[in-house]
Amino acid sequence: MFWLSLGAGVAALAAVCFLALWQSERSRRRAVETHFAPVNDALAEVVRCKQAASAADADRQRALDQLQNLRVRYDAERRAIDAAAAEQRRALEAETVRYEVAATAARRTLASLEEDLDAVEHGVYKPHFEFDSSEAYKRALTDLYAKQKAMVQEGIAVIGGEGLSVGGDTREGERLAKQYRKLLLRAFNGEADAVIAKVSWTNYRIMLERLESAFNAINKLGTVLSFQITHPYLKLKREELRLTFEEAEKKEAEREEQRRIRAQMREEERVQRELERARRDAEEEEHHAARALARAREEVASATTVERIALEVRIRELESRLATAHEAKERAIAQAQLTRVGHVYIISNVGSFGDDVFKIGMTRRLDPNERIDELGDASVPFPFDVHAMVYSTDAPALEYALHDHFWERRVNRANDRKEFFRVDLDEIADFVRSRGLEITITKIAAAKEWRQSLVASETRSHAPTPSAADE
Repeated sequence: MFWLSLGAGVAALAAVCFLALWQSERSRRRAVETHFAPVNDALAEVVRCKQAASAADADRQRALDQLQNLRVRYDAERRAIDAAAAEQRRALEAETVRYEVAATAARRTLASLEEDLDAVEHGVYKPHFEFDSSEAYKRALTDLYAKQKAMVQEGIAVIGGEGLSVGGDTREGERLAKQYRKLLLRAFNGEADAVIAKVSWTNYRIMLERLESAFNAINKLGTVLSFQITHPYLKLKREELRLTFEEAEKKEAEREEQRRIRAQMREEERVQRELERARRDAEEEEHHAARALARAREEVASATTVERIALEVRIRELESRLATAHEAKERAIAQAQLTRVGHVYIISNVGSFGDDVFKIGMTRRLDPNERIDELGDASVPFPFDVHAMVYSTDAPALEYALHDHFWERRVNRANDRKEFFRVDLDEIADFVRSRGLEITITKIAAAKEWRQSLVASETRSHAPTPSAADE
């Protein structure tokens, strides 16, 4: 019993101790949990943040996947759009080229139809002038017509239609072929004649293109039955076009030369009339002076001493006057006999033609300034200034030598009658002196009226405008 009681007591004691320990441990644990509660909360927050981050990473990955899909779709669509745009661009470029070709052809056709000098894009044709006269060109054209006629008669101007038959009838086919060849030839000759009749220096190349276009167009009509005008016949028509044009140009050059010769003859007649008038005036003056001198010498014999002194002075004056008149008469006679004596003048017109442009001309008049005054008439706005006046016993030769030496400096190289040159005055002087002639150069052009006009213009432009109050 005792041992049972003791065992129960020990058990009870052990139970109490265990309960005390358990409560103590529980209290300690609570204290620990209370102490570390913020840490646990932080750890829980970390867990939640990790979970949220994982969810965000998943969302970001899904977004990246969607973005990648969009990029792929965008790249595919862009490539498709670029390919379509490139195809459209190539189509537009091809269409543009076609339009440009068509526009160029249309412009050429328009230029050939209008024959407007401003529309000529192929330059001006320069004649070769294989022949020296228009008569030689006429003979060459006659020979050319004979060659064309021979080609037509020999049946080599238009070819095609061999073996043609109509309903199995070869004779009828040959007759049709002959008529068709004649039709093509008449059509081409008509076009060629129209072109040749209208050719000029402004449209030669366009007329040549029109001739070839007519050749191609008519041959295209003949392709159905295999007819065509031959190229040798076209070559003869080209030659006819060129010779006709050059014949017209040569005729114009000959007319220009005849005008120059007539002008020179009129100038020579005018000079001769002037020299004859000067000779008559000098003879009349010589006659009057001789008569007055004879009377004065007669009066000396019966004059007083005082009168004799006055008469002797008068006689000396009359003798000088007689000598001057005789010298003028002899000079006029000599110059009339020497038909090439004259002056070569160097003149400028700054107000009309600008600086460094000089006219080099020749006159045989006794007073060369009369010719300069004529040149400065109403045809130019300002008178000419003289820079040099060279006397020469062969003025035409000197003028020609100057024109030939400075030909490359001509202002107008198409017309040799236009005697204006862009040249330095010192070069002219050096050339004249190299021929053993004397020349005095005046380098500064007075250009009085031109300078006065400039001053008047500046004065007017700077003049104050009157106000309403002043008025």
